[in-house]
Amino acid sequence: MKLTDRLLTDEFTIGGVWSGNADFKDSVPGNLTYSYSNNQLHVEFVHTDFGFGEVFETFYGLVNRTEIVTLINARVSSTKGSNVQYTKIVADSMIIDSKPISNVGNFSHREINFTYTNMGDWFGINPWNHTRENNSYYYEEPLLKQYKIESIGGLLEEKVAATEKLNGIGMQEIKLAYVPYYKLTLNQDKTIKELHEVVYRISLLFNLFLGKKLNIQFLDFPSEKEDLSGNKFKGTGRFYIRQLKEVSKINQPFPSYPYGTIANELEGYLNQFFVNFKKIKVIIQSFSVSFTGGNYVENSFLDACLNLEVLHREFWDEHKEVNDELIKAAELIKKLSSQIEESIMAKIISSIDNLSKPTLRKRILELLREAPQDLLKKINLDGYDFIKGKGKSDFAIMCSNTRNYITHGSSDDKLKIFSLLELIKVAKVLNIITEYHVMKIIGLEDKDIIDAISHRKYYQNVLTNLYEFEDLN
Repeated sequence: MKLTDRLLTDEFTIGGVWSGNADFKDSVPGNLTYSYSNNQLHVEFVHTDFGFGEVFETFYGLVNRTEIVTLINARVSSTKGSNVQYTKIVADSMIIDSKPISNVGNFSHREINFTYTNMGDWFGINPWNHTRENNSYYYEEPLLKQYKIESIGGLLEEKVAATEKLNGIGMQEIKLAYVPYYKLTLNQDKTIKELHEVVYRISLLFNLFLGKKLNIQFLDFPSEKEDLSGNKFKGTGRFYIRQLKEVSKINQPFPSYPYGTIANELEGYLNQFFVNFKKIKVIIQSFSVSFTGGNYVENSFLDACLNLEVLHREFWDEHKEVNDELIKAAELIKKLSSQIEESIMAKIISSIDNLSKPTLRKRILELLREAPQDLLKKINLDGYDFIKGKGKSDFAIMCSNTRNYITHGSSDDKLKIFSLLELIKVAKVLNIITEYHVMKIIGLEDKDIIDAISHRKYYQNVLTNLYEFEDLN
């Protein structure tokens, strides 16, 4: 059993000998378990002297003649048993290669292959073709795209691994299959953790396109191996990381942004995404939770407000008009700084500076005004007409009041806020506005964004006129 077998990606348990030393002195037998669906990456032993809480920067396992496992940041998480003592060592990640990795920080590569769960739902190019004449299948190299990502100095290439799975004994039972994946080649070496970060960031963008949570299924790197005779040959190593598989409560039956719409311009989108990643990271990560239905009502609303604030703060002018009286008062207070205790003055200055910051109400209103009419006329929220200025203004005020009430509390019974049931829809409306502007920043056209939002199941109960068809008469 080879741990770098491309088909071995999700769940496995395998035995080996394990040691805290790369030379495997004082090694002990144990079983390695990896499960991305259950967030498991651990080794379990019988009869060991490891103490609870003991930490190993690296821990090594020999599982077959050609592969050695390096566990990273491993720690003894539990010991149990009476007559038979069991010990479990849990790790954050592991590298599988032909040799032990003693210095993980210096373990670098510039080429990796990777794929995600659900990848076939979006980028699914089948290399197997069928002929009706003799009812046979044949393999044909498909046309695959390449994307130059200048912002990270790399080239991303589509790849397909064709496989055959035998369902039964007879030839008619052979099931042809394939695995879509990507190859990333960088201009310079990156550590394995840096490479994983790049792959993780790409997954966040694909989450948004696909409307489903994507886990990293495998991350392979080129490696030199040696057979039993000592002959060296090219092989692959693999990097696994502990990750929790999230089960979506919202079924997105087809991609919000279809591959055919995105693929031809993906190079530009990827470049803009990486350029702006630090500014939109919080928003993209929040969307990954929202679109799978994994959040509480009030938290969904607060997250949607935060997303919109982050977007406006990073990409719009932060200055707001302050009347002359407030400006003069602020200047007078600053002149008195020598007469006021330093710690108190720091708080006063901070408060004065915040006078020039736009409020949540203003941010929402400005982003609504800059959204296209074709999108706003699709939003269906009782009591609010987003085409009209009053509808936009009333909605922005209610959002501001509600956010202040939830975060700070209020004894004012006259304060108008959204009800708990209304918050479900309000959070989705805010996310529609944020998604539009984020995708516009990445480079998508209005029509493609509006079509994608209209097809995203998460938004369905706050949209109207979902599908518009030409009059053929």
